[in-house]
Amino acid sequence: MNIVKPFIKAKIEKTIVDYFLLNDVDKLLELSNITMISKYNAFELCLLVISLRNKHKDAVSRVINYMKMKNGIYPKNRKVYESQFDSAMGVTLEEPEEEEKQNFV
Repeated sequence: MNIVKPFIKAKIEKTIVDYFLLNDVDKLLELSNITMISKYNAFELCLLVISLRNKHKDAVSRVINYMKMKNGIYPKNRKVYESQFDSAMGVTLEEPEEEEKQNFV
């Protein structure tokens, strides 16, 4: 890590992963505001939680609540989700009638 650290510090545009590797808790706290966290993927959100969990419980709660809200949009059961998606798209998974099969031959 000591070899890589100077290169990460020298980067002009740093990501959450960079700040995590640099252990820059102050910058990660700054990036944990509600307007910023909506731009992050699940991995980046997890890095925020890991970095801030010891000293910044309010920020961790904010990130976790956002993740819960975001995940609450999607159903828990994949089969239910797929059937709802197929219904919305008008997709049927049934085999065509025998008469319809003959029209394609």
